[in-house]
Amino acid sequence: MFKTVSSIVISSSLGILLSGCMGGQNLQPKTYHIKSESKNYVFIKKDPIDNQVITKQDVNDKLKEQLSYKLGINKDRIKVNKNDIDIKFIKSTIFCKSEVTAKRKFSISENKDSIILTLNKPKTVNFSKGSYWQNLAKKRPCMPFYDNEKKALKKISDLPKRITIFKKSHKISGEVTSKYSMNTLNAMLKRELYPVTLAGYKSEYVTSDNIKNKFRLDKKWATFDGEEKRVFIDMYPYKNGTKINYEIDFIYNIDSSAKPLLTKSIIEDSKNKLIKILTD
Repeated sequence: MFKTVSSIVISSSLGILLSGCMGGQNLQPKTYHIKSESKNYVFIKKDPIDNQVITKQDVNDKLKEQLSYKLGINKDRIKVNKNDIDIKFIKSTIFCKSEVTAKRKFSISENKDSIILTLNKPKTVNFSKGSYWQNLAKKRPCMPFYDNEKKALKKISDLPKRITIFKKSHKISGEVTSKYSMNTLNAMLKRELYPVTLAGYKSEYVTSDNIKNKFRLDKKWATFDGEEKRVFIDMYPYKNGTKINYEIDFIYNIDSSAKPLLTKSIIEDSKNKLIKILTD
């Protein structure tokens, strides 16, 4: 998968600069040739929830940010040009200094329903002449990301599994009346809306002139219909039952799934399931 070519930098001043400090040991520059591979990332062109139109420019603008996140480096180290992405990784400490550079090709196209980002692996990955400090108990090459050169190379050349261009939220709310008492509803909600972990569950009981009962899942997501989402419920005594104000907060992404991750039918189904828990 990787082929390596070593070369020697003749500049003595560069050698002194990269040797790090007295007692350091230099590492020779290396160029790895990567097997050609590309991947298509497909995005919807319109969000069915708020009707936002997604453009080629949106995908282009988010590419730098997403690569920065996936690689764990500062965005300033990534330059996105017309069809090229220049990536530079630098690690510099009192113990060592090294630099890794790579160039990726990409293109963005569209059809009636989708925007397609095609991202290529870099043809080469270049490790600069680096150094490590000889007096360390365990001598390791000075590598961005990893001390292991093979792992560093893999991280730099891999294609992301998924690319996200927008993180979004959509809330719905309503009011229903239940025949059940607040104590009964709380017991039902704890059973039906149990969150991912105990630490994520928070139920508040507030007593004043009028009893007000709040049910909150505000640290983790509820899973009442197999999907994770936030649920907020306020309950008040009403005749022989309870008046309930509810809110469901759907968090979703516009990403390279090639389909909407949240639709109006999903929202309606979730609302109906919650109402059924509260009133049946």
